[in-house]
Amino acid sequence: MIKYICIFQHVDWEGPGQHMQTAALKRNTQLDIIKVWKEPIPSLSLYDALIILGGGPNVDQEEEFPFLREEKNAIRGWLNSDRPCLG
Repeated sequence: MIKYICIFQHVDWEGPGQHMQTAALKRNTQLDIIKVWKEPIPSLSLYDALIILGGGPNVDQEEEFPFLREEKNAIRGWLNSDRPCLG
């Protein structure tokens, strides 16, 4: 059975590392990378886990980085679903 993991990426230069990509491939896991600063966050209902990468924006900088509002709402919903989250 394929596992699906959604990854929130915040800057171009910081994606999932080679080790994560290799491990996912070995374990029949699909990584979907969402570049939250330039694309909308899709429905997370089909995902088995969520990984939130780091980056320059701080959580209190919504004025400078408006995408944080949508991202924080998505994360709240995810945490309420009691599914695995790393970030």
